[in-house]
Amino acid sequence: MKIFPVLTAAFAITAVFSSPAMAENPGKLSFSDLEFGMPMDPLLWSSTPIRAEQHTPAADMTYAVSQLRSAVPVGLSASEARERLQAAGSRCDMTDPSTITCRYKDVQTPDSEYVDDVVWKVTVPLVGGQVADLKVIRNWYRR
Repeated sequence: MKIFPVLTAAFAITAVFSSPAMAENPGKLSFSDLEFGMPMDPLLWSSTPIRAEQHTPAADMTYAVSQLRSAVPVGLSASEARERLQAAGSRCDMTDPSTITCRYKDVQTPDSEYVDDVVWKVTVPLVGGQVADLKVIRNWYRR
C-alpha cells in the first residue's frame, strides 16, 4: 500500500508549517504590519514641495486604529500600554504624567522614483494611571 508514505509526508509537512517558528501570532501588535496593510499613499501634484507634510485620511486608518484600540484598550494601565506600544515597534515617552506619546517611523517606496518617510504618532491620554482614549495620526513626507 502506498497510502502510508503519503500520509506520513502530509503529517510531516503539517508539523513543519505549524511549528511556532512558522506560526504567525495574530494577537501581537506590530506597527510594521499595520504599515504594510496601509493603502499606497497617493501621487502628488508636481507643484507640491518635497518634504511637505501629508496627512493620511481617517478613512484609510480605520483598520489600524481598530487594531491599536484592541491592543491598548481603555482602562489598561499606563505601564502596560507603554510596554505594548514599544513592543510593537514605537518609541514612547511620558514627559507629561497624563499622556503617553509614541512614534513609529518607516519608509515606503510607492514607485522607483520616490521614497516616503512615514511617521505614526499615537497619543494615549491617561486618567488615574489608566488609558482613557487613544489618538492615532499617520503623516508622510515625500523625498
